[in-house]
Amino acid sequence: MTSNSSSPTPPGISDVIARFFEAVSENETSGLPQTLVRGAETFALRVRGEWLTDEHFRDGDIVFLHRTASAQSGQMVLALIDGAQATVRTWHSQDDGMVRLESASPGNEPLLLSVDRVAIQGHVVGVLRKY
Repeated sequence: MTSNSSSPTPPGISDVIARFFEAVSENETSGLPQTLVRGAETFALRVRGEWLTDEHFRDGDIVFLHRTASAQSGQMVLALIDGAQATVRTWHSQDDGMVRLESASPGNEPLLLSVDRVAIQGHVVGVLRKY
């Protein structure tokens, strides 16, 4: 995915992720329930494009994430792969030092990667869609 927006990169978020998401202003998230906005460690990104439709995110949706570098099996995470590709998939740790990242799309094969190739940026805590 490429971006034609010049939105600033959110603090602590790589330029790679900024190609797939854009920053969300505090004005857009003020007044939202605390179940979505959980303090300083929660950040919000707007989805760019239709690449996450199988995860039920659409272009323009705001995804709320809890900033963390680790995840429990079964959590949906925003991950950087090899520092070059951003993805939102379900995290499954394996005992052999590998991680399986599963897409919600039945047509997409799971990604099986060495854990050192994957950098978790946060786990999804909610999504907001405006119609």
